[in-house]
Amino acid sequence: MRDLSLLEQLNLRNNSLNGFIPLSLFNLSRLETLNLVYNSIEGTIPLEVGRLQRLKSLLLAANKLSGNIPKTVSNLSSLKLLSLSCEILLFLWNMPSLRMTGLGANHLKGNLFEEMCHYLPLLKVFDVDSNQLEGSIPQSISNCTSLKELYLDINSFTGFIPKGIGKLDKLSVLGLANNHLQGPIPSNIFNISTLRILRLAGNSLSGLLPSYLGIDLPNLEILWLQANDLIGQIPNSISNAFKLITLDLSSNKFNGAIPHLIGNLKYLINLALDGNNLSGLIPNTINQLHSLQHLSLSNNRLQVSIINDLCQLESLTELNLANNMFTGAVPECLGKTSLQQLDLSFNQLVSHLPSSLWSFKDILVLDISSNALSGVISPKVSNLRATILLNLSRNQTSGSIPTTKATLTTLQKLSLAHNKLQDPIPESLSGMISIESIDLSHNYLSGAIPKSLESLLYLKSIDLSYNLLMEKFQMVALFKILLLNLL
Repeated sequence: MRDLSLLEQLNLRNNSLNGFIPLSLFNLSRLETLNLVYNSIEGTIPLEVGRLQRLKSLLLAANKLSGNIPKTVSNLSSLKLLSLSCEILLFLWNMPSLRMTGLGANHLKGNLFEEMCHYLPLLKVFDVDSNQLEGSIPQSISNCTSLKELYLDINSFTGFIPKGIGKLDKLSVLGLANNHLQGPIPSNIFNISTLRILRLAGNSLSGLLPSYLGIDLPNLEILWLQANDLIGQIPNSISNAFKLITLDLSSNKFNGAIPHLIGNLKYLINLALDGNNLSGLIPNTINQLHSLQHLSLSNNRLQVSIINDLCQLESLTELNLANNMFTGAVPECLGKTSLQQLDLSFNQLVSHLPSSLWSFKDILVLDISSNALSGVISPKVSNLRATILLNLSRNQTSGSIPTTKATLTTLQKLSLAHNKLQDPIPESLSGMISIESIDLSHNYLSGAIPKSLESLLYLKSIDLSYNLLMEKFQMVALFKILLLNLL
């Protein structure tokens, strides 16, 4: 390294470097940037790192380094950007010029220092997510007035969210998800107009959302509040956060109706309101969400019919309305969509199986079980050539299981149980070469069990119980299954 004494930038990111960090590296006294991330460097960070007095960026993350971060790092008074993969945090508080940390996904333990902002006055990005930190979030966090991004997700923080966070008027990312935080969400957080990403999911937060939610969030793109204990109605004002791409309020205790103005969120791609106590109708304004790809309203108390407006969502690939109180027919127009997953199970749907059901070209998961649908299964079921799961169980379908020339070669799980199906099991089922589970129980199937089923090499479970089959199948040993129920 003697011939490189004038070197200021050293970037060896994303190579296949291994072994230890050479001590001669720390003789480069003019070095301002050292980037060794995404390699396979082993050992500890040498104490000699403290010699690099001019260093502004120290990037060593994504290696195989172990041990503690040496205290000499605190001698790097010019350091602005720090990204490491080691185990302690205490050294940070002696680095007043630090602007950015990248300490996520390490094994950091302990608490955040109460006066951290006093010692890090220029901090803009503080990333310690996916660690083992605990205790409360310091109330003095409000003194980090330059903070733009705060990542504390996936730790074990407890207590309340400090109200002072709402004073960080430059904050664009606030990540507190998957901790053990409780109590109400400070309302002033929803006044931070610079926020783009707000993640508070997976805690025990409670209380109401403010009635003005969204009005002061013109830049918000991602809102995660799922898996908490929030109550009350979802404010109509959420429609003012018109840049929202992802809105997840699932697994809370919200009640009342879905906001009628939800259709104003024209950039919305993901909408998850499942696992609440929402009631009433799906608002017809939902047909304005032309960018929507994932819609989950399952496990609520929504009722009346499934509106045809859902068929106008040309980008929709996943629709989950399971476990509600929907009545009426399955809309015919759904078969003309580009859905890849459709779950209408555990409702009160009646009428016949719609013929359009067999028109899905890209459907991977089709579940309309536990309703009161009647009619026959069309031979056009063979059109579902991409389907992995097909569940029509617990309905009132009748007739035969269709014999088809084209077979469902991608199908892994088939359930037609608890219907009124008759006649023999068709030999063509042996064409489902990827099948792992078959449930035809609780029907009126008769005749012999096709010997050709022994060719289904991936079959792990088959339930043919409670039918009228005439002979016991004696070739159990040829089945690679966990359950063969012929009682």
